[in-house]
Amino acid sequence: MSNKQVPGYFLLEIVIYCAIATFLSWLTITQCLTRITFLSSLSSTATKSASIHLASTLFLRIVNKLPAQRSMWKKITETNVVISTAGEDIGLRIEDHKLWKITGTYNAHNEQWHRKHKSMILDNIHEGRFEITMSTKTPQHIKALVLNAKIKINNNCVYQLEQWAVPRLLELS
Repeated sequence: MSNKQVPGYFLLEIVIYCAIATFLSWLTITQCLTRITFLSSLSSTATKSASIHLASTLFLRIVNKLPAQRSMWKKITETNVVISTAGEDIGLRIEDHKLWKITGTYNAHNEQWHRKHKSMILDNIHEGRFEITMSTKTPQHIKALVLNAKIKINNNCVYQLEQWAVPRLLELS
């Protein structure tokens, strides 16, 4: 056997190694892009989940202050709830695909806010509404009012905020 090499063999070897290296780098890049896409989707899901949790917490804090007298309920519609608490009015409003919390003084006659502070609780709402219903499904099976906020986010995630009102609210019915 002679040590003669076949002409072009070295060049063919280089081409094969380059092709393998190119394929492996392409595979690595696509895996990295897939992971980045997956992690960013997790991040946006976590952000939405955190926003919903924050909205739920704020909603429950407001609803836990629900007044007992009918006169303290200033407005209840599908997109607005306004209640009067100690010294100020608190409103929840769904508008422009956002859930807003409004504090200040609300005039029910002209439906205007004075000295208002408006803060966004949740955005990307596709559809949302408030409901107040009477229910006996409370833990003690006592009739009570229930304030619901049904919110659909980005046309695919439905989240329902629900809070049982205490039985003292029965005079509203």
